[in-house]
Amino acid sequence: MRNGHEAEQRMTTDARFPGQDAVAHNGICAPTALTICLSTWNKDTRKLITALSRQQDADKCALIILDNGSNDPRLTAQISEHIQSFPGPAKLFQSKWRLSTSNARRRMAELAESDWMLMLNANVSPDSNAFLARYLSVANARQKPALYAGGHSLKYAPKMQATDLHAAHAAQSEYLPADKRVEKPGPNVFATNILVHRRIIESVNVASDTGDWGWDYVDWGLSVSRKFRVEHIDNTVSDLDLSDVDELIRRYTNSGESYARAASQHRLLRQRRLFRAAKAISYLPFSRKIESLAADVVRNERMPLNLRLFGLRVFRAAAYAEYL
Repeated sequence: MRNGHEAEQRMTTDARFPGQDAVAHNGICAPTALTICLSTWNKDTRKLITALSRQQDADKCALIILDNGSNDPRLTAQISEHIQSFPGPAKLFQSKWRLSTSNARRRMAELAESDWMLMLNANVSPDSNAFLARYLSVANARQKPALYAGGHSLKYAPKMQATDLHAAHAAQSEYLPADKRVEKPGPNVFATNILVHRRIIESVNVASDTGDWGWDYVDWGLSVSRKFRVEHIDNTVSDLDLSDVDELIRRYTNSGESYARAASQHRLLRQRRLFRAAKAISYLPFSRKIESLAADVVRNERMPLNLRLFGLRVFRAAAYAEYL
């Protein structure tokens, strides 16, 4: 843990991150073993702040929120009011300009006083009242740098027909229990619910930060696993922001470049079915037709869900094929 004088110095604007200052705090000053780091852009974080405030051992954690370029006085006022109820030290920082996800996390790591940081997405909610207590137990027991991925679930996810395809896809391939995720620890680091030591944030950079769905952070997770211990535990958060079909298609269409970059760096990704399928499609003269037909299947709500899921896998492979 870093000393209070150093932390106080970091409350002022940093030349590397211009336009950022602490705009609100709850007046609590106490040493903590864990800092919750939450970056938000035009998102209402009040429900998450309330949920975290009610957690077991919340008073033993610090909370840092970075309003990442929202420039919304109403939102700033709402967050400022809500952090007053957090039982541990809580501060709101504001950036006039939107930072990349990786830069936002590095900035929060610099502002945190503890060595262990819990990186959360603004669109999640803890599944258990012992969520923070479990991470605190890990932070207090583990001395060497490591990363602990808690996983995601659909426990409190809104159930809507518009997002049922995303929910089914996530349940099959991403929102898995720890004993399944640990089989491939690097690729299964989804960086929106991780307990991570500051040395990892400082020494392993995100190669590129496109902001579109994950492959840059799969790359990051694999790079971390080469240098540091990566553990998977069942300490899940629910995803409250599932995507509809059009958003799924848009995100897969826009993430091909980051996928190709990650695959070029990691042999493990090139051994997976997605890469083999995308590579095979890339040799076909009618790959764009496959992509179009698969999109039609995905959008057709009269189709059986399993067929639409298959169509989604084919669409993603076809969309990525042109980048391989």
